[in-house]
Amino acid sequence: MPVLTQQARISWRWVVLMALPVGVFAFVDKVSGTAMTFTIRKFIADPALISLLGSLNIAGNFLVAPLVAWTSDRWRGGWRRKPFIIIGLSLLVPALIAMPLAPNIWVLGATILLYQFAVDFGFTGPWKPLYYEVVPSGQRGRAAVVNRLASVVARLGFNFVLIGQFDDLHTMKLNRALLGHSVLALTGEQVVYFLAAALVAAVLLFVLFWVKEEPVPASAAPDPVTARGFLNEVFRPAASWRLYLLVFAGAAAAVGLAQLQPLLITEQFGYTKRALGNLHGVIILLEIGLVLPVMAWLSDRTDRLTLFRAGMVLATVQPLAYWWFVRFIAANQIPSVTAIIVFSAFGALARTAAALSLDPLLFDLAPRNRLGALNSGFLIVRGLTTVVLMNGVGLWIKYAQRRPGPPGGYDYMSGYLYVFLCGLLGCAAAWLVAAQRRRAEPAAG
Repeated sequence: MPVLTQQARISWRWVVLMALPVGVFAFVDKVSGTAMTFTIRKFIADPALISLLGSLNIAGNFLVAPLVAWTSDRWRGGWRRKPFIIIGLSLLVPALIAMPLAPNIWVLGATILLYQFAVDFGFTGPWKPLYYEVVPSGQRGRAAVVNRLASVVARLGFNFVLIGQFDDLHTMKLNRALLGHSVLALTGEQVVYFLAAALVAAVLLFVLFWVKEEPVPASAAPDPVTARGFLNEVFRPAASWRLYLLVFAGAAAAVGLAQLQPLLITEQFGYTKRALGNLHGVIILLEIGLVLPVMAWLSDRTDRLTLFRAGMVLATVQPLAYWWFVRFIAANQIPSVTAIIVFSAFGALARTAAALSLDPLLFDLAPRNRLGALNSGFLIVRGLTTVVLMNGVGLWIKYAQRRPGPPGGYDYMSGYLYVFLCGLLGCAAAWLVAAQRRRAEPAAG
């Protein structure tokens, strides 16, 4: 089996193989962000409660994943990251299978908790430290593009093929003599979750039998594990706070409507789930054709902080422009499919450019022996920022003026004003870091 080690350069075959788990978890993220919304919607309608349930994964980002990432730095006995990945993915597979079978909101809520715990324990916490141990700095920009391409392919399949069939019933003829019945019936909802479970199982086998970590010397004994030691290692170095400000900025710009965006398209605008999937699919195709080629060329040639700030500005302007267009231009305040694609693609492309610049920038500045500790800090800051702002958009929409007349309901579009304000906060943080860097450069010179 290949041994994953830090080298001056690695084979692009390895870069592609290591992107496959990223693609699978992009698919899982679509399940969490879109399919789960409709699963929850079977039982409740309150946007604040839907946002709360949808944000449980973000809570795990700063309650579970950081501890896993930090502990994986200190784990001894040959493997550091793999034990966490194997345990987490082994829990995630049954959680995905159980999700569409939940009979009520209480069982569904418990299943969502297990699901989100497993994602954070098995992927969010340990994967990036493992990944950035393998991919050297000079290849990280283009490797981030390969990862994004894998995630794009996964999201395309979800949007164009699966989500439109969410409410369909699929039947298959079986051997009655062998199985005792002649027809197997699966809903489109079950197909989505069961396929996700199969893909996660494939990643589990890939990590278990193919990925082999570089052994850690047994003599490198860590300090005792204490809460104070964790906090000191993650937050005490003063230089870490610049990185955490950048993480905050990226999270603030990426909030969006989160779990409520599918309801904006299907309930407020009146489009079908199939149309929702096609809209998202077209946006992803634009990402492939426009953003990824440009970022592949720029990412390792241009200052990443400059690219990040440019993406931040565009991501902040988009929600205000979208809200203004729907409120004052669109007929009956329902935009056309073309308008939705244009505005949504503009925002998605801006956020993609910012995200592709941010991760390589962060891990370039992180010492290799502290990747897990700093990833813990990144997860805590990103998770806290996202869970607060994501629940804020649900409360904003809940208490905003409801749409008048039939069918009435919540004005999900008003949430974009809140998203714009979040983007302004993110821009302020990014510009503060840039100003600090400019002041530090003459001193360093």
